[in-house]
Amino acid sequence: MLDANGQALVYIYARETKAEADIAKVLTFDEARRVAVNVAKLPELLGAQRNEREEEEYLMRFGALFHTR
Repeated sequence: MLDANGQALVYIYARETKAEADIAKVLTFDEARRVAVNVAKLPELLGAQRNEREEEEYLMRFGALFHTR
């Protein structure tokens, strides 16, 4: 996940299947997505506000993190 300046805030490692995730001792993509969504909500929960342009840019970056081949 990236902040408004493009700085990485957190890396979330994941695998597509539960079996692969268990072997690698990481999250599944679904679990990682849920964590990332909740981390993304933190500024809002803490009272920070983003303007609309920043929100659109963030969503474009966030969506790219879970692009599958």
